[in-house]
Amino acid sequence: MKRLFAVAVAALAATPAVHAYDLDIKNLATSGGTQTQFRTFSEDLTAAMAHRSLEPAEGLGLLGFDVGLSVGATDLGSVTTLRQVANNADVPGALPTATVRVTKGLPFDLNVGASYTVIPAAGVNSLGLHGSWAFISGGVLVPAVAVQVHYNKIKGVNNLDMQTSGVDLAISKGFAMFTPFAGVGAVATKSQSSFYADESFTQTRMFAGVNVNLLAMDVTLGVDKTGNNRSASLKVGFRF
Repeated sequence: MKRLFAVAVAALAATPAVHAYDLDIKNLATSGGTQTQFRTFSEDLTAAMAHRSLEPAEGLGLLGFDVGLSVGATDLGSVTTLRQVANNADVPGALPTATVRVTKGLPFDLNVGASYTVIPAAGVNSLGLHGSWAFISGGVLVPAVAVQVHYNKIKGVNNLDMQTSGVDLAISKGFAMFTPFAGVGAVATKSQSSFYADESFTQTRMFAGVNVNLLAMDVTLGVDKTGNNRSASLKVGFRF
């Protein structure tokens, strides 16, 4: 996980020095890539680009907002497969991502939001929508518990049509300036290409993290595991 956090922190700073590469499923097919490799690539992309929970479970309230920029890194199931999709270009050992996200509080402990994620240098992006309901609001002695839903459309990989959706159950409890959170859920993926049979699968996801309120800003550290892929994230923003 320390290596993933290091990649996450460096994701944006290193982007200008990284050679751009294009991802195309046709490259995988013409280099002898198998259906299993297509599935592995779809799982890797899901773990990197699907919505990542980086907020406490409680509702923000009618006037509340959570606005932030996050960077992340995801371990790959197969670097070799990613390299084939990239036509043998120099690719990272862990996929770095950068995300801009906004969440707005609504009445009745409801939150709704949107996010935009990119893989630096690869031209891959994901537009996402998410929402949550804290059916246990939480308090001095009681943690907040929420159900969260999300949807992402992934673009930028040639000859690939891919989308993810999911549901999580999350819990969080504030202690002074710290609010640890954790959750478990499932992510469903639909991955289609004319070069391979369609892949539709559902993976379990577990996540945990801590939000630190520094008055001037909020900093969030998070880790998660989607299927067999591990990810780490760092988010900086404002929560009020």
